[in-house]
Amino acid sequence: EVAVPADGEDLFPKASVIVDIEEARWIRAIEFMPGDRRVAHHMQTTYNNVQEGDSTLGSKVGILGIWTAGMPPYQFPEGMGRVITPGARVSIDSHYHPIGEATTDQTRIGLYFGEGDLQKEVTTLTVTNTGIRIPPGAAAHAEKAFHVFDRDMQILAFSPHMHVRGKAMRYDLTYPDGRTENLLDVPKYNYNWQWLYYPTAPISVPAGSRVDVTAVWNNSEGNPSNPDPSKEIIYRGDTFNEMFVGFMEVAEQDGVYINS
Repeated sequence: EVAVPADGEDLFPKASVIVDIEEARWIRAIEFMPGDRRVAHHMQTTYNNVQEGDSTLGSKVGILGIWTAGMPPYQFPEGMGRVITPGARVSIDSHYHPIGEATTDQTRIGLYFGEGDLQKEVTTLTVTNTGIRIPPGAAAHAEKAFHVFDRDMQILAFSPHMHVRGKAMRYDLTYPDGRTENLLDVPKYNYNWQWLYYPTAPISVPAGSRVDVTAVWNNSEGNPSNPDPSKEIIYRGDTFNEMFVGFMEVAEQDGVYINS
């Protein structure tokens, strides 16, 4: 349980739990249930699997799941998911924002196990730019970040993440032969209702392809959510600065486990 005071700086508490299971399992869905959604800004969970020399159990470490306001449960495609082993440590990094009223939050995280054999392990890639500088008063300031795939992969889902000045985000793919394709365009990003976007079918991405993520912020007086349009904004975790992360859920094109 986390006590959130009525006023003051944002809170960034950390916690961890050991997963009490008897054998390695795979997770088909993940659900976050905050106790008080008014103050819960986001939560990022990571896992550290105990492998004891067995490399067939999937990735040792990775992002388990992320929750932001409005995000639905993770539901991986049929037969796909994350691997968790007995004794795995799950670490939770939380972010809370005071709202003028003292309260408490006790978040629950549900892990739903799949049956049968895992067909493909899913992992999270982050395309990020921590060097952003958003000028005062800028109504449409854009920054970019990119990722080059070093192996054949499939993209299963997208999740753009910015804060209160976030205006738009798009993902564009350039194939090795120079062809380009827009994968996702979110022209009206809403900090209070972030989403996990699933394409109608997994997107095959050959090695050597490059995904460019473009983020746009509105740091002007025309943004009613902007607390101070006179400030230059940099990358920070608190609500009133900004983040730039283009999350992607991916799997290997061939084989079951992520070749890390």
